[in-house]
Amino acid sequence: MIKKDTFLSNSFIFFLGSFVIGLGGYAFHFLMVRMLLIEEYGELQSLLAVFSIFGIPLSALAAVLMRYAADFKEQLGLGKIKALTLYFSKIAVFFAIVCFLALLFLGKSVSGFLNITSTWPLLILAAALIPSFLGVVNKGIIQGLEKFKTVSIIGIVEVITKISFAFLLVLVGFKTSGVMLAILASIAIGCLISFLPLLSLLKEEKETIQIKDIYNYFILSLFGISFLSLLFNMDVILAKHFLNNLAAGEYAGLALLGKIVFFLAGPIATVMFPVVNSPQIFKKAFWLTFLIGGLPVLGYFLFPDFIIKLLIGQSFLGISRVLGYFGLAMLSYSLINLFSQYFLALKEKGFSFFLLIGALLEIILISFWHNNISQIVFCINLVNFLVLICLAGYYIFKNKTIWLKN
Repeated sequence: MIKKDTFLSNSFIFFLGSFVIGLGGYAFHFLMVRMLLIEEYGELQSLLAVFSIFGIPLSALAAVLMRYAADFKEQLGLGKIKALTLYFSKIAVFFAIVCFLALLFLGKSVSGFLNITSTWPLLILAAALIPSFLGVVNKGIIQGLEKFKTVSIIGIVEVITKISFAFLLVLVGFKTSGVMLAILASIAIGCLISFLPLLSLLKEEKETIQIKDIYNYFILSLFGISFLSLLFNMDVILAKHFLNNLAAGEYAGLALLGKIVFFLAGPIATVMFPVVNSPQIFKKAFWLTFLIGGLPVLGYFLFPDFIIKLLIGQSFLGISRVLGYFGLAMLSYSLINLFSQYFLALKEKGFSFFLLIGALLEIILISFWHNNISQIVFCINLVNFLVLICLAGYYIFKNKTIWLKN
């Protein structure tokens, strides 16, 4: 009963914090979608999608640190948490430098694929990788310690910084490069703040940890999160490549609204991750995710024109006919993410196969069927629905009759 109550209270704290951060994040995007041209906003969304893909090792590392920090906390092993933090901070810096150099080397090629004329926004984004990698290590540890209020405060500071800097820099004419500078500043400030909650670990004596076991789990997480990230981001990148600049900008606006569904429902999986040793907790998380994600989808089907005019402006009304369907794809993705986080927490491997097939199928379908926005939306709906059905079947297979009995 205590664990259930803790799960609900942590869910509320983290959901509230994530809701505020999400509102700030969408305020940032709603501001940019009005201050930038439609074509420029399409560039922004595609650059952020590239950043997310380069951050895949980062997300996997955060999942590992969250899991092991939670385990060590249960064992009262603060010395192990200190060792975990120090060791993987070094690994994060190494990965960040490698990714930074890769983007420097591939900058012109990536810009060409995305039909972006200037490489400066991409280079600025590359520079943001280093503080981003370090900050995520710290946040993974903090979340594993279940300090959800602290994580929320850091996120709120980051989003306020991003909005303020982006508004000023775009206003004076820096456009997409100015937005990238604002993102760099917010990530750097968030990284610095994230060290503060971990200062108490300095007084602890470092204990020995089993690096091999952690690496094995990291590889498992890397595969799962890589394919999850591809499912979430590849549509925006492919839309920017295949569609004309205006249509790609409209698709970016569609993605902005549609992904509200995930950003509202996604925090449930994050809260569940450290305490997912109970089928009852997973069942509760499933229905919470479905309910929270389903409400905006219903709104998108009932009032698409009103929502578009209110949030991103009437110049995007051309996407109203597909808004509900894109939201439905994001609801499916939210549940895919929930199943994936559940399997990752239990160190289950087989689920990654379904994510891999889904990611490849999405790339193949969009590559062959991309004449307009509707075709791309149909592709991601089909893929997400098939992956969700496969993961649900895999869950039932692994748990036998637990899902039905409970």
